[in-house]
This record gives sequence, C-alpha cells and structure tokens, in this order.
Amino acid sequence: MLPRSNGVLQFFTNQNDSLMEQLQSKFPESIFVKVFSCVGSPFMVNPDFDGVKPTMFIAGTMRKQKVLLKIF
Repeated sequence: MLPRSNGVLQFFTNQNDSLMEQLQSKFPESIFVKVFSCVGSPFMVNPDFDGVKPTMFIAGTMRKQKVLLKIF
C-alpha cells in the first residue's frame, strides 16, 4: 500500500487502468474472473431459506468460466 497523502489513501492504479487490466496484460494466457456479490457472507455458501435455494446471478461473456463459477 502506498503512503497516505494528507490523510488520503493512494491507489497504485489510475482512473483509466484497473488492476484486472494490468494483470491480464501481464499474463495474457491466463483467464481472470472478477466476482462480486450483493449477498451477505452468511448466505454465500450453501444458502438455505427454509428449504428454498435462492437464485444467484452470474454475468459474463465466457461460458466455460461461468460454468466453473457455478460449482463454487
């Protein structure tokens, strides 16, 4: 982490380049998947709402990676 500047944390990326873009350009043969969730942590693994399993949304353009994510 970079040192604070006037009490503000500094990023090591800029507004036009994300960390995922940097990693992808450094490792072009690798596949990076960025995952985020609006589901609270207690419901991320084996969610159960009185026997009803909720629907989880998976977005993306890479079919193979989306199928792999469903396993977890």
